[in-house]
Amino acid sequence: MTDRRPTDQRPTDQRPTDQRPTDPRPLPGHGPADPDGYLVEETPGGYRWTCRSDGRTGGPFPTREEAVASAEADRTP
Repeated sequence: MTDRRPTDQRPTDQRPTDQRPTDPRPLPGHGPADPDGYLVEETPGGYRWTCRSDGRTGGPFPTREEAVASAEADRTP
């Protein structure tokens, strides 16, 4: 019987890949999450948030962290 194990025994996250990052910005999911009920997105002027329930918006903010903090403050009564 033939041994069917991969020839590269390193864990898959340590194996070299042919993919090269083309965008120097951080990958999605590596920053603060959108607060519940809000969408935080990058726009030409910076970052802004949108309240999903009534469409209110805030921003632009220079960083995503500031937009998330503002959205969190907006949702507290």
